[in-house]
Amino acid sequence: MVSDIFGITQAFKKLALDIDNKAVIFDPYEGAVLDFADEKSAYKYFIKNVGLESYSEKLKEYIKAQTEVMILIGFSVGATAIWNISEENDLRSVQNAFCYYGSQIRYNLNIKPKFPINLVFPSREEHFSIKELIDNISDIENTSVRQVPFLHGFMNEKSLNFDLNAYALELKNLINDLDKK
Repeated sequence: MVSDIFGITQAFKKLALDIDNKAVIFDPYEGAVLDFADEKSAYKYFIKNVGLESYSEKLKEYIKAQTEVMILIGFSVGATAIWNISEENDLRSVQNAFCYYGSQIRYNLNIKPKFPINLVFPSREEHFSIKELIDNISDIENTSVRQVPFLHGFMNEKSLNFDLNAYALELKNLINDLDKK
């Protein structure tokens, strides 16, 4: 599981356990547990100390070092990091990916994923058109796109947009999808 800007939190550990008790967490802070007051401070810290390009590169190197087949599940910047590396030829261990509200994907529309990638977008985003983004990527090979009636961060208890009912529904959907793989 590839975390968002909050990194490892109790809530993210719980999500990982809810999905699969063997899930491995990859986060931008190399395992350090940071307790951010809010999304704004987490975002500011992430941008200043890690950055999306670096996070994507670290994820790519981590995956290249793995020998077992894996399914990636990412949230927000974690979802975008997965998207950013999905066209790499040497990530053969990745069987599939599930990416939730990767809003920064809009900056890399030329990506051609080498493995199946399932993108789940929120009902809306403040700074851009979800419909336009979906229109731009829905025909890309190995890409499936779904829009849900929830807001960015709906699966993250630390997010202002956390929605317990949406969390339960999407967790059930994700587990069903994983059982099919």
